Amino acid sequence: MLEVLSGSLADGAVVDQWTDNGGTNQQWSFNPTDSGYYKIPNRNSGKLLEIYQNSTANGALADQRVDTGYPCQQWTLVKEGIR
Repeated sequence: MLEVLSGSLADGAVVDQWTDNGGTNQQWSFNPTDSGYYKIPNRNSGKLLEIYQNSTANGALADQRVDTGYPCQQWTLVKEGIR
């Protein structure tokens, strides 16, 4: 599961993966934008999933933050084929 570490409510809190524990810090919504992307708020904090500091590098960190309007908080879903 994708979760906000330790259920933090802070801006910049790390988002990682963890075994399902039923916590609201592991629950997310997909809210469409006018530009065809999604904003993904966490149920526990209400803050958006983002890639830290707008990074485009492989291995960039994910965290949560209030809505800044930056592209690092806008997501698209891509269907991946079977390998």
